[in-house]
Order: sequence, then structure tokens, then C-alpha cells
Amino acid sequence: MAIHYFFESEHKLKMYLKNVSDRLRPGGYFIGTTIDSDELVYRVRSSGRNDNTIQNDFLKVVLPQDSFPKDQVFGLKYYFYLREAIGKSNQSQERLVDEFLVIFPVLIKMANDDGI
Repeated sequence: MAIHYFFESEHKLKMYLKNVSDRLRPGGYFIGTTIDSDELVYRVRSSGRNDNTIQNDFLKVVLPQDSFPKDQVFGLKYYFYLREAIGKSNQSQERLVDEFLVIFPVLIKMANDDGI
């Protein structure tokens, strides 16, 4: 559940994938989980709200912009809060945490380039 943090920059993702590749045995499998960024963006945009936000009693997701440049695949942020888990401050107040969108075709290509 942390691979999305490596989408902050191409360098971070390359280093992560190199570490995975170096430790993966021949014929081994890499299994990972992360947020489906396309689904997340779709749900926020189709929520009917004008503030690029979806939320309920447990979580909140905010997109900081209306659109994302098609040529940019790293550093695409969204902000996230999950009650009593992510973004909880000492005073139990909501605090949004920076997260990064994962562009799956880029992840797959870079992983394949590293032999994963």
C-alpha cells in the first residue's frame, strides 16, 4: 500500500523498482496493491461537488486541481484523510495527507524495464 509514494518522482520510482528487482528471485512474483487512480479521479469528478472533494464519516479525498497535464506522470498529488488512521493529529482533528496518483501504464512499463 505504499507504492504510490514513489510516484512523487521518476527517480524515487526507479530506485524502488531497482530494489524490488535486485531482491526478486528469478521466476519470482511481485505483488502489490495501491489505489486505482483512474477510479479515484472519476469518483471525485462525478460526485457532483464543485470543490473536487469526496467524503463521508470515515474518509476525505481532495483533488488539488480540476485537471492534470497529460504529459506529467509523477508528482500528481491528491490529499487524503482516513479517520483514526491517516491524517489524525494529536487533537483528533482532520489533517489531510499528501498522496500521489499512480499511473498504471507507467508503473507496468518501468517494472517490465527492470525485469519485474
